Amino acid sequence: MDALDEADKFVSVRNLLPPHVTNLNAKKWIYRHMYQDERSALMHAKQGEDYRLPHDSARRKELTDSLGRLWHYVESLIEERLGVRHSKSSFPRATIDAMAKTVLQQHKMVVADANSEGGTDEMHPIPSHATLAELHSSAPVRDPKDSELWTVLAVGDPANLAHVTPIRSFGLKNIDSGASTVLSEICGPLALGSSVSRIEMLYGVRHVNPSGAPRWFPS
Repeated sequence: MDALDEADKFVSVRNLLPPHVTNLNAKKWIYRHMYQDERSALMHAKQGEDYRLPHDSARRKELTDSLGRLWHYVESLIEERLGVRHSKSSFPRATIDAMAKTVLQQHKMVVADANSEGGTDEMHPIPSHATLAELHSSAPVRDPKDSELWTVLAVGDPANLAHVTPIRSFGLKNIDSGASTVLSEICGPLALGSSVSRIEMLYGVRHVNPSGAPRWFPS
C-alpha cells in the first residue's frame, strides 16, 4: 500500500480502476483485483489455490484491458515524476480498417497436398507441383470483442476438395501474383472421410501499434 500512497501523490491511482468501479476504496480494489486476482493468480498459479487462466474471450479481454490501464498509468507516472514523455503515434481507425480489408481481400484460402519447401522465417511457399483447392471466403469482418482484429471465414465443400488427397497444409494464395504460402502444416496428414460435410478455416490480421499498450499476448 505504501507504493500506491506514494504514486497517488503524482497520478491518481483511481486511473487504474475500470470505468464501472466508482465508489470503492481504490487502493483496496487495486490490491484485491490487480495484485491478488491478476498478478498473483496468473503468475503464481498453484493447484488448490485461487488461480487465473484467462482462456475464454471475456476474461482475456478483462485482463488485457486491466494491463492496458496499468501501462498507461506507468507512462503517466514516469512523465509526471521524471519529466520523460513517451513518444507515440497511431493511424486513424478508418485507415486501419481499410488496410485490414485490403490485405485480407488480396488473398484466397487454399488447401494443398504438399508441405512447404522451407524459405525464410516469414515466408514458406507451397511447392509449385502441389495440387491446390481454393476455399470460399467471406467478407472481412472486425472482431466484435477485439477492435484490432479482422478475420475472414473460409469454407470448403469436401466434394470440391476430393482431388487434394491427402491435405497436408493450409495456406494463402495471393490473387495478384498467384503465389501461395503455407500458413499451417498438418501432421497426419488430413483425409476427408464421408462423415465430413464442411471444412472451415478462420484467418485474419491484427493491427499492433508498437508505441501503444500491449494488447496481444501469444501463448
